[in-house]
Amino acid sequence: MPGSSVPPNKQAVQCQKCTQTMPVTMVDDTPAGDRSRNTYLTECGHVICAMCYDNVKILPRPCGGCGKDINHRKVIRVYFHEVCGSNSEEVESLERRIEEERRETELLRQTEDRLCERLEELTGMVEASAQRLENAIQSTVEALRSTSGGSDTL
Repeated sequence: MPGSSVPPNKQAVQCQKCTQTMPVTMVDDTPAGDRSRNTYLTECGHVICAMCYDNVKILPRPCGGCGKDINHRKVIRVYFHEVCGSNSEEVESLERRIEEERRETELLRQTEDRLCERLEELTGMVEASAQRLENAIQSTVEALRSTSGGSDTL
């Protein structure tokens, strides 16, 4: 596929339609006449490659990022003036932090699920004990009535 080879030291973006990886095209390194490396921005804010843009012009298709139909008349060509690469220490640090937060969030969800299950179990036990206590009180009241001759003074 055109535009699919990205040198190891080159930054890249991914087409939201076909998931093809494309090299980032800076304003000063755009090859003249080579449209295969062009990147486009849809109306919904997702990046698509030149091949998907050409296909959308022929037959409108939904965006791979959000599912909205892509209107090729509202798609614009994108030039990157400055890119914070995925290899920068700051980005890698933030990605690690996000991953740690996701793991911690998942652990908290699992703990919450276990606590909710335990709460349901304990609630059932309390309700059963309350029912037994109510039955014992009722039995005691009936026993007292039968021993006191059935008076309703209790």
